[in-house]
Amino acid sequence: MYTPHIVSGMNTRGRPRGSLVDVRRISLLIEASADERLNDLAEAAKTSRSGLIQWLVEHVEADAQGKPVGWDAAHPHDEELPI
Repeated sequence: MYTPHIVSGMNTRGRPRGSLVDVRRISLLIEASADERLNDLAEAAKTSRSGLIQWLVEHVEADAQGKPVGWDAAHPHDEELPI
């Protein structure tokens, strides 16, 4: 049984009550555009923002160094000096 959550005024399917194990509350600061995208994605998936974030973290592909695939390409370090 799912509990309803509200995302952008739309009822969504939350997680079953009591289904979370070793729960952690986190606080993030993100830009407004990223917050809006998170809302849109959660709404489209008919889930909560929390449920979507957990799913994303559990399913992101990591490279050999443990970083998300594509991270380095999206975050170049041209300003760094060689040691």
